[in-house]
Amino acid sequence: MIYRHPHADGVTARLSTGETVRARYLVGADGAGSTVRKALGIPFTGTTDAAMRMLIGDVAADGLDHVWAHWFAHGSDPMHGVHLSPQPDTDRLFQFHAPLPEGVTDDSLDTLQDILDGFVTGVRLSRPAWSSIWRPNVRLAERFHVGRVFLAGDAAHAHPPTGGQGLNTGVQDAYNLGWKLAGGSPELLDSYESERRATAARVLRISSELLQRLKDKTEDAHERDESTRQLDVTYRTSERRIVPGDRAPDAPVLDADGKETRLFDLYRGPHPTRLTFGLPAPDEPHAYAVLRPGRSSPGPYVIDAAGHAHAAYDASDGTSVVIRPDGYIGARSN
Repeated sequence: MIYRHPHADGVTARLSTGETVRARYLVGADGAGSTVRKALGIPFTGTTDAAMRMLIGDVAADGLDHVWAHWFAHGSDPMHGVHLSPQPDTDRLFQFHAPLPEGVTDDSLDTLQDILDGFVTGVRLSRPAWSSIWRPNVRLAERFHVGRVFLAGDAAHAHPPTGGQGLNTGVQDAYNLGWKLAGGSPELLDSYESERRATAARVLRISSELLQRLKDKTEDAHERDESTRQLDVTYRTSERRIVPGDRAPDAPVLDADGKETRLFDLYRGPHPTRLTFGLPAPDEPHAYAVLRPGRSSPGPYVIDAAGHAHAAYDASDGTSVVIRPDGYIGARSN
């Protein structure tokens, strides 16, 4: 149970242990069944497809090489079968995936074994760590925060695993929110919902489309494009070529000693970075001048030997760009 403090300077939460905790902020990253989201009364809008059921679990599979993933199916229907994927950092466990036959409601080891026996003999399952019947959920929280309480990961959005979008999306939520909590301004914290909810809605659409291809057994069911790589996620609000909200481009440069490095090396770490093109960097942490060959600066600087940095940022002398800790452009001025 969560109690919002009557004042606007913090949150009080009572834990399942009975302990009461007081904090400036609270983040609910507690899964699709989020207690935090339910306590806030935030609707989790969407659908559950009860017609499509999968049996999943972690088990040992005697006789299988743990280095490889294994797919068992009949030649007449190669898209329908059992997938056993090795789980790293376990005692040779595999994750089991298979469609659940009509009328079957049991997720026991015997059920897993019976399904596998329909495709291959001689592979014996044992040592079940867990198992469950999975149904695809496509749901999006109507709000990602109320006051000082925020939602992240599956607590804010649930979608099919098609495309492998879940972990990446949750990690992006956490990084986007983390540095904004450190900043603490209301405007910055409000931007978490506007940026990440739109991204989550896009992921739900993409993963749902990929799931439908699998259900329809289309020829491109297993094809993936750049939309599943999440390198094109943007928070831009302008039509200019390079603007705040864009993912900050990389470019090769030389450091002050003439050694090869990259702009991404300057951005690495939980801090904002400022680039000033053609002018000395201001006296602030992680600020660098980006200079043409033959020039130098009294402060930290890099040399744009081939002009790639100027081109990537559409920059001229006097352009200043702030890169956020999550690798996106936060501000730009000329």
